[in-house]
Amino acid sequence: MKWTLLIGLLAFVSHLHANEECPAGETCMSIKECPQDITDLARMRPKPKDILERLKKARCGKPADKKLCCKTPPECYTWDGRPGVCELYDKERTKKLNMTPWKIKMSKCINKNRLDICYSNEPERQHANCESAFPASLDSGCCGIEKSAGDRIMGGTATKIDQFPWLALLKYPKPSMSCSGALISSKYVLTAAHCVDNADKDQATDVVLGEYDKSTNYDCDDELCIENATVTAKILQIIIHPDFDQIHKNYDIALIRLEKAVPFTDFIQPICLPSHVADLTKNPPEKFKLVVAGWGDVDPNHHHSSNVKLHVQLPFVDALACRRTVRELWTSQICAGGEAKKDSCNGDSGGPLMYEREDVVFEVLGITSYSEEKCGTANVPAIYTKVHSYMNWIHFKSRP
Repeated sequence: MKWTLLIGLLAFVSHLHANEECPAGETCMSIKECPQDITDLARMRPKPKDILERLKKARCGKPADKKLCCKTPPECYTWDGRPGVCELYDKERTKKLNMTPWKIKMSKCINKNRLDICYSNEPERQHANCESAFPASLDSGCCGIEKSAGDRIMGGTATKIDQFPWLALLKYPKPSMSCSGALISSKYVLTAAHCVDNADKDQATDVVLGEYDKSTNYDCDDELCIENATVTAKILQIIIHPDFDQIHKNYDIALIRLEKAVPFTDFIQPICLPSHVADLTKNPPEKFKLVVAGWGDVDPNHHHSSNVKLHVQLPFVDALACRRTVRELWTSQICAGGEAKKDSCNGDSGGPLMYEREDVVFEVLGITSYSEEKCGTANVPAIYTKVHSYMNWIHFKSRP
């Protein structure tokens, strides 16, 4: 793996004199949790002598720990990515800071007092940074926007090349393994925990963005041809929800942190997270339709996946109706589908269940999790992780 050489080197140069403590302002941590400048040095090949010496001096803990002294990260980040400190909620202070209910909820501290809010001394950022590592808000104009305005064909047919530009393909050592994800910022991909809950030798190593036809580098639809539109991004860190249950598939959500921020193009864009204030699945609009897309199986009987990105429109199924057809449904899960031969399927796991708002902005409401029957079975909806239930967790785990 990419860290093997570095880990071996660090163990060799510092096995006798590993620092047990770090200087003031620094913390002993895994190199994957260190700031970008340190991880960039770790990836450098070959490493100059001064870099080797710097890494040697930064070694901490026991040799087997494989850790470095790195700058201590902020305790938390506010809704717009400013470093802060978790403090007890102060109504007057919050009012002076003009924090709306959405901003307050997105700044709540996880694993702290339930009333703790992340407060920062830095001024609020006046303009959205669309290339931030933090997921953008629905009204930022930075997410959920397709660059094309072409007609869309629903019902399990091919998409346009630049349609659903947030779709991501996970790459594994074994070609037989297949999962998807959704780009939610320049550095983070949202996926299902069961897609990345693997042994090291089987773990996902890369994320492919901007893909359309997996069989060629020259992609064409009926209107456009483009060459080499894809970007393959190395995975730096995988963050699985700590309560993920492999048996019951509850808390089936994970974040993938990329080594470097990906460039946004007509073919690579992030999707919006859902509104933190309004849970659409609790009070859905009339004839509530959702969309899934990916490269999953088109024939569940023969496990034949599609080379071309496909999409299909699915009806939302409320919890009461879904519980009549499935054995188990948690409050942090939602259901969609149940129409014959229209469904997410093997290989679509981890991909987004999407809603297109009236302002033509897409948000990810669910993550493809599993189905209790063969995909595409009539009257049996598939089960998706409800993203709205994990908004605080997603934001709290995000880092610049």
